[in-house]
Amino acid sequence: MLIMVFMLIFSPFLSPSYAQISNQRIPASSTEIISLGPLEIQLTYSLDIDIAMPKKITAGNTEEVRITPSNGMLDTTFFFNGESYGPYSNSIGLGEEKDIAIDVPILNVYAKPEINAHPMVKGPASVSPDLLQFNTTTTKSVQIHVNDNIGTNNSIDLQIPITLFLEVGAELDILLASKTYPVETFEINRFTTISSYIPIEKFVYTNLNLEVDESSKEQYIKINPIVTLGKTTLYDYPVNIYIDDKLIQTVQSSRWSGDILLGYETHSVKAEFTQTQDKSNSAIIYLESIDFESVSLKKPTSLSTTDSGNLQCGSGTHEENGQCVADGLFGGGCLIATATYGSELAPQVQNLREIRDNQFLGTESGMNFINFFNEFYYSFSPAIADYERENPVFREAVKLALTPMISSLSILNHVDMDSEAEMLGYGFSLILLNVGMYFVAPAVVIIGIKKKFFYFLTLD
Repeated sequence: MLIMVFMLIFSPFLSPSYAQISNQRIPASSTEIISLGPLEIQLTYSLDIDIAMPKKITAGNTEEVRITPSNGMLDTTFFFNGESYGPYSNSIGLGEEKDIAIDVPILNVYAKPEINAHPMVKGPASVSPDLLQFNTTTTKSVQIHVNDNIGTNNSIDLQIPITLFLEVGAELDILLASKTYPVETFEINRFTTISSYIPIEKFVYTNLNLEVDESSKEQYIKINPIVTLGKTTLYDYPVNIYIDDKLIQTVQSSRWSGDILLGYETHSVKAEFTQTQDKSNSAIIYLESIDFESVSLKKPTSLSTTDSGNLQCGSGTHEENGQCVADGLFGGGCLIATATYGSELAPQVQNLREIRDNQFLGTESGMNFINFFNEFYYSFSPAIADYERENPVFREAVKLALTPMISSLSILNHVDMDSEAEMLGYGFSLILLNVGMYFVAPAVVIIGIKKKFFYFLTLD
């Protein structure tokens, strides 16, 4: 009886751009009976196969899989009259016909191995060629093409069944009576295949269109970053919003944002959709896109009158001496004071309003000062007021800082400023008083502490 057992050993082929296949042993066996009297022969053939495959394949592209067989080895064991001889190991490469070196003088055996590989792929891809014949250890390649339309797939399944062929011939020489047995070819089909999943990826171009709503409310805008894939709208993916090159917030694609504070000036608005994977299929990658808009918010200056002749002023302004002027620090609409004390009806805010109406607006220099101060004040007050509403600790700090100034301004409620000279005199006096409270006094305290500190150091 001639028993042949064949085994394949698969080891990894390492390359920087190719994936590694884990070692695996796939047994293959076939039995063929040849009458040689009481003699039995068992043969085991082993072969290393190196597989190199890409780590990823992009939709619409073709990548290469390389197959390299090597290190063919034939182990032979003889059984005669209940005794075993061997095993004998002989290196026999693919396509190589070679005599098996054994210590049995009455028996000569030779073998010649070959293999066929049958690559196939499952998923949105095709493979070419679908048959590779190996009668040498030369590397051969398979081309895998991934379709542009991958559907819901995020990988393909590469499978390579192996078919083995082994030609075996034998000659028995007993008592000068030689008998040659014809060459036998054994075909072993193995459908326990070399199998590996290869990730695929598909890059999709996106288009970003930035919509800006300037009518939300005064000094605020709303933004809708519309992301599209051709005719399809992409919803609920993060889009970064930049105002004057500063990241303000992240909103969801094709959804309106909340109110974004800008202030009265021209601003550059940028929306940026960064490269992102599809939520339902990680193989689909949406490429980044950007859009810009320039937004200018102007103070309401238009005047309108009713039939009765009464002046009507827009939101954020009020009528003074027949004109619409912007609300500012001294009166209703004071953003910082209102945010600090919680309401326009707070006593501190009403006190500022009375000082403005009763003192500053009574003279031309006072009115000029109010207009100049409001221009400066509105350049930063919206941001501070918003931050106060978000941060109670910061609000308390602002309240502590405002208290000395409001107290000093209260002095004006007890003096008469009927002339330009009195207005300028009291005005400069208040400025010097506040400079002393906010800058000179803290500096004197700090210098005094430093002197005492150095005095104690000299004592040591």
